[in-house]
Amino acid sequence: MPVPKAVRDELHQRWKGPPSPYREALSYMTGELRNHVIACKHVSPEQEETRVSGRIKTIPRIVEKVDRSGRRLVSTIDELEEIVTDIVGVRVTVDYLRQSREIQDFVINYSGWEAKKSDDSLRDSGYRAIHVDVMTNTTHFAGVRCEVQIRTLLQDAWAIWSHPLYERYRRDLSRIPRKKRELMRQLSDMLHTADEMVETLLK
Repeated sequence: MPVPKAVRDELHQRWKGPPSPYREALSYMTGELRNHVIACKHVSPEQEETRVSGRIKTIPRIVEKVDRSGRRLVSTIDELEEIVTDIVGVRVTVDYLRQSREIQDFVINYSGWEAKKSDDSLRDSGYRAIHVDVMTNTTHFAGVRCEVQIRTLLQDAWAIWSHPLYERYRRDLSRIPRKKRELMRQLSDMLHTADEMVETLLK
């Protein structure tokens, strides 16, 4: 088993707390991002909880992701968190592509945490988003990892629509039938074209 009992026990303690580095990081990250999107008028205060949301990955999902990584053995909690960098995840959903790029710049350059990596994710199946891995300090812990996902409303709509397929084929996405993958990519491309058309209208 890639995650031995001692590491699982420590993971459970960090997950449950108190104090919990994951819960502290989630609270801090969502708070700072909500303040920013409201200050920039990307969303209204009434929308902040739905437009900036977060979650902590469940322990079974964490262990499953370690298993999928192919590692034969994870001997410490630090090694586990290097593999599963999105135990804490925060999602920001905005109206327009230009807003998603502005949020990306904010997350990369904000002094309240350290940006570890940024990428514009476009997968073969059509999934699109900006991902930024960050490391932040909390009240009781140093160096807590978090993944920030930034999507437009249309990118988020595609992700919601395709989620049942991802759940069905979670352990091997290549098993999604080819025709379905092609349709997923076509729909993603259509929605992306709509996002780009709106950008043109706003110029």
